[in-house]
Amino acid sequence: MKSIHFYLETLKVRNILILSLATFLYSLTFYTTIFTLFLVERGLNYVEIFLLESILSASIVLFEVPSGVLADRFGRKKVIIASICLFTLSTFIIAFSHSFLWFVVESVLYGIGIAAMSGADSAMIYESLQKKQKKALADYSFSSLSTAATMAMVISLPLGGWMAEYSLDLPVYITCMSLTAATAVSFFLKETYINETKKSETKRIIHSLGTIIKKSPFLFLFQAIQSMASGFVFSLVYLNQPLFLSYDIEMQAFGWIMLVIHLLSSGVVLMAPMVRRKYGLTFIFSFTFFAPGISLFLLSFQPSMIMGITLLTLAITIHGVNDPIYRTFLNELVSDQNRATSLSIINLTGSIVGMCIKPLIGFFTEIDLYPAFTLMGSIMMTLAILIPFMLKKIKSLQI
Repeated sequence: MKSIHFYLETLKVRNILILSLATFLYSLTFYTTIFTLFLVERGLNYVEIFLLESILSASIVLFEVPSGVLADRFGRKKVIIASICLFTLSTFIIAFSHSFLWFVVESVLYGIGIAAMSGADSAMIYESLQKKQKKALADYSFSSLSTAATMAMVISLPLGGWMAEYSLDLPVYITCMSLTAATAVSFFLKETYINETKKSETKRIIHSLGTIIKKSPFLFLFQAIQSMASGFVFSLVYLNQPLFLSYDIEMQAFGWIMLVIHLLSSGVVLMAPMVRRKYGLTFIFSFTFFAPGISLFLLSFQPSMIMGITLLTLAITIHGVNDPIYRTFLNELVSDQNRATSLSIINLTGSIVGMCIKPLIGFFTEIDLYPAFTLMGSIMMTLAILIPFMLKKIKSLQI
């Protein structure tokens, strides 16, 4: 009951409520269920699909730090609104694109949007809680945001599969509407940060980067492995579809299967703050790497349909706990001054890693789906072993 009370308390904070609603709306991506099939129908192959993911990652790399600086210079609200506008524009491009080049443009715009959002939303949430003297609710706030995104997927996945039975284009058109609504909602956010320093953008970046290197350099390595694991789990958004086809599952059922998976994931994510208090950071980070790693590795042995879907479920749901805990972990380390810039610099490492590994996943998938599972599972289990060592190096440091 206490946890329910804490979640209700977070939603009493205006910005968290509005951000949760906006997140819900821009996460209503009805085309996710059939996006791989949609891209193939538009003429792309798996190498091109994962190349688009790398292009997206490259645009994140290029704009990660500049967007954080802009959030520290002009405020979180403006950057968040711009981010959601870019999400909306990129979705409209998806709807009407019939060439690889236009999908490249879409990936670049979407990547810029992700880069802009990555530091600004976390900073706004943490600062909103600070103003209300409710920093202790940070885990619950980030879990609420993750749950909003998951619940949107719970709704959009089955509906997207149903729409796809009539047309692969229809889910994309409906998504354009939900993104437009998210843009409108974002204008109701209240700014939490006023720039009172006279530092130039260059000095702001140099100061933040120097502080991280001096006091907590292992954060870069830790961010790299976090992003690698997240990239592997995120790739299941694409790889679940060929996996389901290998089991001769009808397309309409794709969404319902993913609905159940994301419902379970949503429930597990809501438990993240309690799990952290009970077991600590080391256990959570290690377990959310090792368990999904085993699941992915076992998928490479081409298990039965029931076992395959179970392993897919375990990989997605268990790793889902990681995100809200990690976002709180970073915000606890980062100082109030230049918060968005510092977060963006840290996230930049992960973006570079994502840009490098996605073509590799695409290459293995193009050859055969199952070697990709072997590779990802093996790497995640190996990384899990390194986590306790790295946490000892960074958990007591303050930026």
